Amino acid sequence: ESIYTQYKGIREKKENYDQLIKDSGGVAALVEENAGKAGIQNSKVYNRERETNMQNKFKKITAEVKFEGVNIKSALDFIYYMENSGKFIKTSSLRINQAVKERNSYDMTISFDSYSGGQP
Repeated sequence: ESIYTQYKGIREKKENYDQLIKDSGGVAALVEENAGKAGIQNSKVYNRERETNMQNKFKKITAEVKFEGVNIKSALDFIYYMENSGKFIKTSSLRINQAVKERNSYDMTISFDSYSGGQP
């Protein structure tokens, strides 16, 4: 019975992950939405997205976003919104440099990885 309980728990986790992967799509729209929430949408320089097939089962979607001249609180709010969006997304890299333009502003380049279901 203990093994069956463990099996049920693992099966539920797998189903939850499968649902998250199914619901995950392009990251670009989520970036736009959360940048707007954080008030840094107008500071976005670019938002590049690329897909990679993984074992013909899943697509790994990597999005790289660059912002210029943002304050640190807004940058951290944006990261928080992205990571707590309910989507299967993780921050894979983050680089923050002090901006040349203003003393209390920063340039931020951040990459997110997400996964979606591949071709059947």
